[in-house]
Amino acid sequence: MRRRYWAGVLLLAAGFVAPARGADPVQLEWKFQEKDTFRLESVSTFKQTLKALGKDIKQDLEQTTIMRFTVVEKTKDKVVLEQKLESLAIKNLAAPADKPDAKLIQQMQGATFTITLTPKMDKITEFKGYDDLIKRIAGEDRDVQKTVKAILTEDVVKKSALEALAFLPDEAVAAGGKWERKMTEPLGPLGSLSRTTSYVYEGNAKVKDKTVEKITFTAVVSYNAPATKEGDAPLQVKEGKLEVPSYKGTLYFDAAAGRLVQFETKMILKGALTLSVSGTNIPTDVQQEVSTRTELLPEDPKK
Repeated sequence: MRRRYWAGVLLLAAGFVAPARGADPVQLEWKFQEKDTFRLESVSTFKQTLKALGKDIKQDLEQTTIMRFTVVEKTKDKVVLEQKLESLAIKNLAAPADKPDAKLIQQMQGATFTITLTPKMDKITEFKGYDDLIKRIAGEDRDVQKTVKAILTEDVVKKSALEALAFLPDEAVAAGGKWERKMTEPLGPLGSLSRTTSYVYEGNAKVKDKTVEKITFTAVVSYNAPATKEGDAPLQVKEGKLEVPSYKGTLYFDAAAGRLVQFETKMILKGALTLSVSGTNIPTDVQQEVSTRTELLPEDPKK
């Protein structure tokens, strides 16, 4: 009797400890065919407080974008995608009456990029369309183009494509499997972040009554000061340090269809910088909180 009792206790404990996941590895990979299309909607909230010259400058923005991706070419050596900004909307949540520049938003909508990636979709080897975007915003004025390029760098534009594509493991993984990805996240004139992201495949999950694969991630982040030359940007960083105490998120991927279903991430950033504005150095405390939720949209029958 005692042996049976302890055997039952051990089996019960095992039920709590062992994850209720399938043991078979799953191949998580994009399944693209030429002329395939898919649309991703991203809603990002950006909360920032800058403390400088005895004042608090606060921003609370919400940005919604819809990106359409079309598979132009797929070979064993590369994948070529067309990325089109179908829709862009920005809200000032702190001051709803203070609306963003409608003309600028209209100029950016419709911007199209051609992106060539490695077969694993983890690196961009060629990127076309950036110069056209700058002309959409700045026209033919080269001085204005130079200023826009200093703020809206090519790396910033590339970021949305990489974040939506470059997260899958190189090999099949079982539940509990781990892998890493390294990338540089641009911050415009503030510099960049070097990010090592650690992913964990958590097994199956339900999203809108559909069984998909769940991936969680955290990141270790370090700050890189910008290499901007004098005169390239109206705002420059002279010195300082930023830290990212929290960077985490969750991905849901449809392995059968080979498509991203949902992506959520949140980053907290803080630190102190000395900013140069029109030649005047201004010590500034920085606090940011950025959250993004991306979802696969149903295909638009009109397209």
